[in-house]
Amino acid sequence: MNKSENSSSPNNYPIVNELHADAKYYSKKYHLYKDKKHNDGWDDTEDAFRHAYARAYTVYLGGELFSNLGMTYHEIAGNLNNQSKAEYNMDRWNNQVGKEIGTEVKETISNSQYKPTKSEIKDYIAHKVMQRMRAGDLITNPNDPRKFSDYHKIKARKDELVPKYNANRNDFNNPASLLKYKRGYYKGFINDENGKDIIYTVENVGAMSDEEYNNNKKVLNAQIKKIGLPSNHDLRRPSSTGDVYVHSYTKSDGTHVTSHYRSRPN
Repeated sequence: MNKSENSSSPNNYPIVNELHADAKYYSKKYHLYKDKKHNDGWDDTEDAFRHAYARAYTVYLGGELFSNLGMTYHEIAGNLNNQSKAEYNMDRWNNQVGKEIGTEVKETISNSQYKPTKSEIKDYIAHKVMQRMRAGDLITNPNDPRKFSDYHKIKARKDELVPKYNANRNDFNNPASLLKYKRGYYKGFINDENGKDIIYTVENVGAMSDEEYNNNKKVLNAQIKKIGLPSNHDLRRPSSTGDVYVHSYTKSDGTHVTSHYRSRPN
């Protein structure tokens, strides 16, 4: 799907219309944030969900080749309609996550004695996408510093740092529970390793050089034990209350400090 294509406009391909309708349905179900400027699922969580979901479902339906052809066509169309490099990067990243989900779902269902209905399969895929979004694995804003060319390296870092999320029954009965945040959850955070109030996000980790990442492992692990590894989107949510964004700057000694979040003191 590309940004030039309004998500509510008709399309000549029934499968595309079906996927757009699904994305709208699940966006409402999961209370996904919509970008106020466009208000139609561009460059936001609904956009990210739509790409990952569509890729996952088409991989499940027809395999990677079928899905690749469809997604490649849409991204080429988007580029021809002046889609920015940042948007293209976001789409490719989320498509890759969707590919992984589709492959996993296809294998799970093929090895199961129970044969789910089409509706159940869609619900299952949507739930898997939300798990990955909640874990910060999707890019929900084109300004995210993670690059698709580094996808596998960043994924390896995430897998090393954070245990995989295990779904429970409540997640299926109450989908909105995946997006619950305790009020003031990050307020007053102090890292036990270095005594600082800096909160590292998934995006920060993805933008680190190999040297920075290796030097910060202990600090990252200490943070994860307390508050996990949130995304920038998590920290911007009003319910998180207690985080302060610090723009990048250069110290008097010439040291460059990248943008980051700090917790407010209690």
